[in-house]
Amino acid sequence: FTLLSGELAGYRGELGLATVQYLRAAKQTRDPRVIERAVRVASYAKLHKQGLEAARLWIEIEPNNEVARANLASLLLRNGLKTEALTAYDELIKSSSNKQARFIKLGKKLLHEKNRQQALEMMQQLVARHSTVASAHFLLSSLAEQMGKFALAESAIRQAIKLKANW
Repeated sequence: FTLLSGELAGYRGELGLATVQYLRAAKQTRDPRVIERAVRVASYAKLHKQGLEAARLWIEIEPNNEVARANLASLLLRNGLKTEALTAYDELIKSSSNKQARFIKLGKKLLHEKNRQQALEMMQQLVARHSTVASAHFLLSSLAEQMGKFALAESAIRQAIKLKANW
């Protein structure tokens, strides 16, 4: 019933109610698929506090799920928990066998964050921690360019080229 009422609420455009119902179902079932849906519904509804609650539950159930960990990092950032978000992003990068590809995935998410300044600051901190990864500098350049910070964009892209000239 809880899942069905959440789905119907979403269908009717009542995203707040849909989020509440999906979060309730996630807690009741502890099913990773239901939890993932609760995270997605809350994120779509821009109810980041509830999304974070669901994401934390998802990590509790599936601590090694990269999608869950990436969603947790994004929701920590959206909730203004910058230190925790930095740690979560950093752990995702460190756990990856291909840091170039991991930065590209993370960077794409950060490029679509509503709070661009916060996303840029996060990318700058990640670049400082992973300064030998060319894609990190490339994505920092992309974020900076989108925000009109051309000096930073140029500096970052020059560093990416320096690290990986044939890229």
